[in-house]
Amino acid sequence: MRDTTTIGYDASNREVTRTTRTNDASSGALVNSGTTREQRYNAYGEVTGRRTNGGGPTGEWQEYADYNNAGWVVRTNMNDGISHLFMYGKRSIIDALFLRG
Repeated sequence: MRDTTTIGYDASNREVTRTTRTNDASSGALVNSGTTREQRYNAYGEVTGRRTNGGGPTGEWQEYADYNNAGWVVRTNMNDGISHLFMYGKRSIIDALFLRG
């Protein structure tokens, strides 16, 4: 077996897709069509969503991140699947963190 990874980039050279496929090493025949991971970005280059085997342009994004006007994360479930809500004070310090699992 041989795994092949294909990476797609957007016009700003940011990774938007990563697909890993498995082929038979001797014949080259496709054994497993693989897994596709996608990422989307906002106008500032911050990751706003990730999904696995996403289902096209209208598919659900399993992971998300929302930012405020200052560019700080205010809501996310990235990396652990738990919803985090961040509230910042006047000195840009997190005043409160709410978790929902």
